[in-house]
Amino acid sequence: MLANEVMGLRLTNQELIDAALEMENHPDNISPALYGGAVASGVGEDGKSLIWLLPTPPPTPNPLNLPKRRTPPNFQHIDMHLVPI
Repeated sequence: MLANEVMGLRLTNQELIDAALEMENHPDNISPALYGGAVASGVGEDGKSLIWLLPTPPPTPNPLNLPKRRTPPNFQHIDMHLVPI
């Protein structure tokens, strides 16, 4: 995407996705970068990229500018240990 802008290549989003698909064999990294929001992507049986733009809810209005809680007040943090499989 950076090279497209800096070098003035003027590639379309589909052309960028096709190029990424050739390099990575999956479009799941570039799709959200191009389209933003929630994006599901994959590769069809024909080898072409499949991209679904998922609807996201609008932001919740906060007219009084109240602080937002990130976790419930009774939430307890626990230590987690990752075990390689």
